[in-house]
Amino acid sequence: MTAVQFDAANGRLHLDQAAFDQLVDVARGEGAGPDAAVLRDAGVVQGDDLHPAVAEALRAVTEPVCRLRLALTDAGDRLKTGDGWLRAEEAALLLDLPDPGLRDLVTVPAELVPAAIARVVRLGPRPRPEPEPLAIGAAPVSGLLAAEPDERRRAAEALARVVPGPWRAWRAQMAWHDPQVGLTGRAVQVVDAAPGLFLAVADGEQGTLWPTTPTAVWRLLILLLPAGDELG
Repeated sequence: MTAVQFDAANGRLHLDQAAFDQLVDVARGEGAGPDAAVLRDAGVVQGDDLHPAVAEALRAVTEPVCRLRLALTDAGDRLKTGDGWLRAEEAALLLDLPDPGLRDLVTVPAELVPAAIARVVRLGPRPRPEPEPLAIGAAPVSGLLAAEPDERRRAAEALARVVPGPWRAWRAQMAWHDPQVGLTGRAVQVVDAAPGLFLAVADGEQGTLWPTTPTAVWRLLILLLPAGDELG
């Protein structure tokens, strides 16, 4: 069943993926589908137009300069995802909510996307881990945030052998089209564990957890945004 919860006063919009896809169709002028009625009932779509509170978000979705993909999981195997679309000045973020199937659509200034990511992943003060990198193999690094539950479970078991205590893992990946090289981007993957923060890096068949700090991770989040010369 399609679900939509809209607060016009603050522009907060909770909806499932089917309703979001229909909202994108409306924003592109592709006409109303079977889920348009629930969007109109909630006030998100008025006639054939978008409510002003969501218009900027949908403009970013339909005319993005670059795309963001977030994934988060933990030792309890709870996988959450997020999508982002950035234009020159505004960005739209679509994030999983605790309620199964519901997602939160928000609009933020494009330059504040790193701060929005930091809030989602709960970046903050952490202990400083021992300086030696930890080898865990490439498969555990790539598998921690895989869509397949069995792959995540195997990766988590490998991680538990080298990182004690509870942990969370997340990846933020930005992609855009560079006129010189084509589709490109940058990504950062972090394991947030009891000893501290680690950058998870896979190189061929080798996977490594590199000790890091919240400040260093924050700088990497800022660097996810493309520079002007990377966009042409």
